[in-house]
Amino acid sequence: MEDRLEILLSNARIRCNLTHSNLCQTYAPEGSVFAEEYIGEKVETKAGWSYPSVDEDWLLGYRQEVQDFVEAVAHGYEPLADGQLGRDVVEVLYAAYVSAEEGRRMELPVNAGRTPDTGGAGDVAV
Repeated sequence: MEDRLEILLSNARIRCNLTHSNLCQTYAPEGSVFAEEYIGEKVETKAGWSYPSVDEDWLLGYRQEVQDFVEAVAHGYEPLADGQLGRDVVEVLYAAYVSAEEGRRMELPVNAGRTPDTGGAGDVAV
């Protein structure tokens, strides 16, 4: 099922996907068509297909993450995204880089046997 809105103009095309992935897409044969519009961070040209930001703060989740953290501190509960979640994400990304570089499957946790207080080498599960 496709859940989108498509607008065809005489000099451009706008496609809005009503999901988080590629929420809005635009096409313009020349960059001057959207010269005055903010398309997104680090966009080299506005010609061709682009993925304009509808609301970067909301779409990237920063506003919700910061709001949850502030409310957690104010009301004394654990935030949804805590330090352990951040550590787990870094571990998965690190394992992905190692896997790509070495061409092998990585087992998680990568640093099995390490202890935070000693930093000992421990056994690495591969």
